[in-house]
Amino acid sequence: MKRRSDDQPISRAEKAKLHRKSVATLERRQERDRELQSSPAPSLRLFQQPRPQQCWELSTDINNDFDNDEPYFIEIDEVVTLLRGIERHREALQKATTFLRKWLDGSHEFSDAWHAFTTAGGISADDFDQFARGRFRARRIRQKKHLRLIPA
Repeated sequence: MKRRSDDQPISRAEKAKLHRKSVATLERRQERDRELQSSPAPSLRLFQQPRPQQCWELSTDINNDFDNDEPYFIEIDEVVTLLRGIERHREALQKATTFLRKWLDGSHEFSDAWHAFTTAGGISADDFDQFARGRFRARRIRQKKHLRLIPA
């Protein structure tokens, strides 16, 4: 049995009252939505927001990653968690880029080494580790050359 904040059990009468109140609120919302949809004013329909969904079904061609044939549903919480993770990673990348720029501006020797590293084709942390130890094998970098047009 549910309890109130003062640790007293909720009676049946109180439960019924709360239920009637929530049903009345729902009916008022539905009535307001019907009025907005049937309203002749186009401006009201333009600004009407769609009702949020609780989940979306993943199309079957993408669903091949899963072992079973049951449909997979993308839930709002999963999307929010994924987007928050992306935001955290973007912030971390921005911080790291800021540190790297400060180091490049603060040390001419490091700046020269970094320029030599990137010019030699270095792109990853492992490449830089090898470069700093003197064991980096320079990659051949393709350069686009000017193409001449030959009149036909």
